[in-house]
Amino acid sequence: MSVTQFKIIIVDDEPDGRGIIKGLLLQYFPEILIVAEAGGVTDAVKALTEHEVDFVFLDIDLKDGTGFDVLDQLADVNFNVIFT
Repeated sequence: MSVTQFKIIIVDDEPDGRGIIKGLLLQYFPEILIVAEAGGVTDAVKALTEHEVDFVFLDIDLKDGTGFDVLDQLADVNFNVIFT
């Protein structure tokens, strides 16, 4: 039986927050692939334009804006968003 591998980006301005999410995901869902992490709006937009992903774990309050700013700057939102 084949296991689907989901590609994920984690966006959080706090490194500890990203680490906790990453640790939990890898512990409970070893089949996922974390393709990028971002600490702010600019880095998140760059990562999301470079990678096709299935899910984004997106912090609402970032130091340089909000998670909504990230989504507003993308031409296409073709992934699932989980706000953290």
